[in-house]
Amino acid sequence: MKTPVRGSRGRWRSTLRVAGLVGLGWLPLGCGWWSDEIPSLVWGQVVARGKPLTQGTVILMPLAEDTTTWGIGALDSTGRFELISSRFDIPIQPGRYAVYIRPPIYTDPETMKIMPPPGYAVPPRFLDPESTDITIDLKAAEPTRLDLTLQD
Repeated sequence: MKTPVRGSRGRWRSTLRVAGLVGLGWLPLGCGWWSDEIPSLVWGQVVARGKPLTQGTVILMPLAEDTTTWGIGALDSTGRFELISSRFDIPIQPGRYAVYIRPPIYTDPETMKIMPPPGYAVPPRFLDPESTDITIDLKAAEPTRLDLTLQD
């Protein structure tokens, strides 16, 4: 006859409780509490000097002082993007935004300055939020297509 080991059943229950709590801790990751679960309401394509722009990021900078979200979207291999909010807890807010392009990071080996890579197709005025002349007015929960054609 085997003698039960005292306390082994209690340890097993404790292990299950800890495993259950750890599992519940991961639950919010799949339940829509993160920005990639909020559908993008702004999308489009960027063409610069006649070709799709395949490197860089489209940025929406709010022009109103009371707007607290920025829009950010990486360009893909076809020049397309989908903007997400700069804040994970709320979507991009309605309002007026300046639109500009952030180039990929490149450091000039001679001057050690950060600048657009050589041959980057975007005219300089679209690389700076202060000099861009592209603006967009976003309405609440209204899907918006934003196609940009950037010329000199």
